[in-house]
Amino acid sequence: MKRLTFLIGFVVAFSWGAMLSTDGTQPNFSIEAKVFKDDCLIVEVKGKVVGTQDDGNGTDDVEFLVYDDGKVILKKVFHFPINEAVEVEDQIIYKGKISQNSPGVAVESQELGIYIDPLIPTKIPLTCQEYFISQRVEKEYKEVCLDLEKFGFKCGGGEE
Repeated sequence: MKRLTFLIGFVVAFSWGAMLSTDGTQPNFSIEAKVFKDDCLIVEVKGKVVGTQDDGNGTDDVEFLVYDDGKVILKKVFHFPINEAVEVEDQIIYKGKISQNSPGVAVESQELGIYIDPLIPTKIPLTCQEYFISQRVEKEYKEVCLDLEKFGFKCGGGEE
């Protein structure tokens, strides 16, 4: 699976607001796009963000826009607490066919200084619903395995 990872070395603190959180020297933030056989697009956003500008209610509101051929097709606003590094792992979902006029889609967050064009989605041979079910089953399996390990059981089969 192709993964586009951003390592942004310099973020101007006084620019638009929120900043990518660092775990050493550079921020780590990733954005992936997946397209499914039922004309569904998912843009996955993962990383740590620190809210720096109070946009109301004690949060920094960070907007992500997804474009297809120059037209905004998705918009999602995340709310981050001020001066606190928060892990974000979320999805922006578009149900509809993306244009084939130009490759991929574009993703932008002015507050974080992110603009990617093109972001080429990975083709997944499932429907969106099948994907979400498989993700939920995988998460529940991992949680059950962690619980079973407390009692000496191991998941995944195989003898040692």
